[in-house]
Amino acid sequence: MKLIIESFRKFLAEEANPLERMRNYLVGLYALYEAEDYDKLGEIMESPEDLQRMMELMGDVDEYLTGKRLPEEQYKNRATAVLQAENVVMHLADGGYSRLTVSFLQPPHLWMDETLSRPKAVERFKRGMKNETDY
Repeated sequence: MKLIIESFRKFLAEEANPLERMRNYLVGLYALYEAEDYDKLGEIMESPEDLQRMMELMGDVDEYLTGKRLPEEQYKNRATAVLQAENVVMHLADGGYSRLTVSFLQPPHLWMDETLSRPKAVERFKRGMKNETDY
């Protein structure tokens, strides 16, 4: 279990692409769930630091996809829901058209509604997830 947590932190520190950082964070949560480490998962779900991290990740992804960022507090409710194992639809900062679904319990963990989202955001998503085959 210690190896999973160390890998989880390593990915967060090393990845430059905000989509990859967020996805790796979600994959780390999923690994804790799969390993049935509910104590550690519960700590993360209740942690103000992890809530702040998820809010920052959401803001970074939003800015990466749209070139814009909402005030940090506007990510709080969605970040809380993700940490509580809910699938969350993020309406991105490009006027509410682009939508990204975020989930740690449901792989591929990040996916974009390509029918409603703006072409720029969709293209950035595809480019940012280029190493992933299951988006």
